[in-house]
Amino acid sequence: MDRESKGFTVILILILTIASLSLMIVKPANAQSVPKPAVPEFSLQSYYPYYFQFIVTNKPFTPYKDANGNNITLSYNFRFKAHDGSHWYYYPAEILPNNTIFHSVFLASNSSSTTIKLPQGIHGLSSIPIGHQVDFQIQAMIGSYTEDVWNNTIFTGEYGEWSEIITTIIPPLPTPSVPEFPILAIIPLMIAVLSVAIIIRIRSRKETV
Repeated sequence: MDRESKGFTVILILILTIASLSLMIVKPANAQSVPKPAVPEFSLQSYYPYYFQFIVTNKPFTPYKDANGNNITLSYNFRFKAHDGSHWYYYPAEILPNNTIFHSVFLASNSSSTTIKLPQGIHGLSSIPIGHQVDFQIQAMIGSYTEDVWNNTIFTGEYGEWSEIITTIIPPLPTPSVPEFPILAIIPLMIAVLSVAIIIRIRSRKETV
């Protein structure tokens, strides 16, 4: 019995040792888990009817490769709506009930801020009338982008909280200005016209004599 109990003890110790080693191997992979992005801060300028320009302050983040070789990056997503409405539109990651469609990817730059131009003609934004207010929010995303067999962009990672709302007005189209004709340019023109008229009159008199 003593030999059997000792053998059982040795086997139990081996099992516990192997389990401990497996946990030690898993820990580095867990240590590379994607961090949750910080809430972004941004400013906004309107260049209607062409685009809205956003200056996003980049929070500290260094891109890296995960254990599978995927590039882990920081990117941004937008959402907007009419100020008096309740339906949000998303771009470039259009969040739908069943999936998310990526029309593009807005990666953060390597500098302290990222400049992003949101086209005026995208779905949802172009339908807000001139003179009405529009609300904007930005969301930071940290993770990797891959493509499936149908060339759809797939994001794997963490979504941050939405930023504070910034409200702006869809400005009216700029009215074309009528160029002013400077008075100093009129005077030489009048002199030239008057001179031509005098010359023609003098010639006509000479011909009649």
